[in-house]
Amino acid sequence: MKNWYNISIILKTYLTVIAIFFCFRLILFLSQLERIDSIRGDFFKIIMTFIIGIRFDVVISGYILLLPFIIISVLFILNKHYAWIYRVLFYWVFILFTMAFAVCAADIPYFNQFFSRFSIGAFQWIDSPAFMFKMIFQEPRYFIIILPLIVFLFLFFKLLRRIFKFSPDQSGSIHFSLKIVVSI
Repeated sequence: MKNWYNISIILKTYLTVIAIFFCFRLILFLSQLERIDSIRGDFFKIIMTFIIGIRFDVVISGYILLLPFIIISVLFILNKHYAWIYRVLFYWVFILFTMAFAVCAADIPYFNQFFSRFSIGAFQWIDSPAFMFKMIFQEPRYFIIILPLIVFLFLFFKLLRRIFKFSPDQSGSIHFSLKIVVSI
């Protein structure tokens, strides 16, 4: 897979973010255990909700990773390597997934409070950020959710740096047309 670093970078990043999204979904599930009457009776429903959540995470991850994949693949096909482009893509991916993870973290206390998923309705207070921050920081239970977010962001940053660190000189022996076909 090292010869196909365009696919390797995106696939490793993709699997990493899906695992982190899953962890947030698991934290949400565990925070709601007292509301579940019988896990045996609702086991199929629980599994289906996790599957629906993973489908949503796959779509969000695909949107965020599409542009980096296209850019990395074009550079791969043309046998070009510009370190600054990879740094920009690294920060693009890190910043956008940081926002996505923050929304996942915010969804947990929001769901616990309103028994509804975080949606566009939650942004109705965005025009008064002072009120939003006051509401968040006056509730000490919300700090518990910030800890996993910080840990996951730290781990994600470290893993992403390792994923984006590679030597692209190994792809020169692959035929141009094969690069195009496999990348597509």
